[in-house]
Amino acid sequence: MNKEKQKRQIRMFLDGKGGKDVDAFCIYQWIERCHFHSWWDYALRLAPSVPPNSLDQHYHKRLDFLVSECRKSLEQFNRECVQIRNSSGQPQFSVPVPFMEACLFDLELQTCGVTSKGFALEADGRRVIFVEEITPKNCIFRLFDIDAEELSSWLRSHGFEHLVNGVVRPKREGSQQTAQMRITWPDATNLIDSLVSHLKDIRPVVRPAVARTAPIRASSYPASGKMIQFRVTATHTLRSYSVITFPPEHRRFFPGYKIPFILQTDMGDIETQVASGTSRSEIGDPDEGKYFSKNLKPWVRGHLNEIEEGGLVTIESVEPGQIYRLSVKR
Repeated sequence: MNKEKQKRQIRMFLDGKGGKDVDAFCIYQWIERCHFHSWWDYALRLAPSVPPNSLDQHYHKRLDFLVSECRKSLEQFNRECVQIRNSSGQPQFSVPVPFMEACLFDLELQTCGVTSKGFALEADGRRVIFVEEITPKNCIFRLFDIDAEELSSWLRSHGFEHLVNGVVRPKREGSQQTAQMRITWPDATNLIDSLVSHLKDIRPVVRPAVARTAPIRASSYPASGKMIQFRVTATHTLRSYSVITFPPEHRRFFPGYKIPFILQTDMGDIETQVASGTSRSEIGDPDEGKYFSKNLKPWVRGHLNEIEEGGLVTIESVEPGQIYRLSVKR
């Protein structure tokens, strides 16, 4: 039995849709398969279905070991992941932090359409990728604006030839359907920037023509004082993504949207920028953006306990619009 068919069979059993002919030894074999394929959550859900003394003592010892290993692996994985929540606010999927950082903060994509199967990534108000069949090791990308042949050709021409084998071919030759590809999380993190840029080029966003001034490349607005202080209340976002969200009233203390500036810290100088605008944000806009996170991970990790314990994040203006000093004061 192939991997996917076995997984469907286990899922059906856990959902109560099958299992009349399933005995304790069959469940033990499933748990071994789950351990091997990193389906750790399935293994933990299957374990209570094996009654005490239903197997040889050797198998029960092996079962205890497998369940313990799956529990440890799942706990480790969850510590390195962020929870994708459904519309009710309940955790639906665990996704590695580096991938979500690349999506949300480097590319400023939005998550939407969370279902029991997966979630969508949206760029400029349009869905570009649906992420599904999520496991601790990999997932499947379903791409909305490209078919399998076009995707394979693009991967080869952009240095991602090693990912072509993961492209799912249509069952019927010549049929037109959206491309799918199975991909590991590290590869997904490396690919997402180039892939999203390509998908945007395929079907660019058409916006109504409006009169706009030229983007402001350097902030022409004075800093709103020499120093600001605030406490970070969104500690989950801080811990997961190393994001420092400042109060909206201090927006003009910093340079314009996506204009680089330097933060002097006790761990060295950090170049960062204000991010999280809208699809219509112009570079340099003094009112767009809500936080900064670029290159901040080492500093946040070094001061996480102080910030979570209520320390005041203090930012002083050294050279307005260019250089600032970042610290935490208890």
